[in-house]
Amino acid sequence: METERFVCVGCPKGCEITVQLRDGEIVSIEGFTCPTGEALARKEVTARERILTAVARAEGGIWPVVPVRTSRAIPLARFGDVLKEIKKVIVRSPVRAGDVVLRDVAGTGVDLIVERDY
Repeated sequence: METERFVCVGCPKGCEITVQLRDGEIVSIEGFTCPTGEALARKEVTARERILTAVARAEGGIWPVVPVRTSRAIPLARFGDVLKEIKKVIVRSPVRAGDVVLRDVAGTGVDLIVERDY
């Protein structure tokens, strides 16, 4: 049996959650105090996702790079593909925070957006 432990980020409580797995299947989840915690625990052990933040090359402004991020969380397994696409991007000034730099980045269905005005 495999055990995974982590601190839930679903709310400010920060519950310490323990998930027991057998052959990749959830056997039990303990330590959560709300439905959000249980849902996050299930997702964390079956399909980990995060918002990816990075910098992209930039032209026309005062800095050589500009911060970018995915508009939503993407599977951790896709980070490498997305980072390869970000390396190809050149952001040209002017752009505003939230502007889309690249739609459907690396086929994830998620857009790459600028984090600040440039």
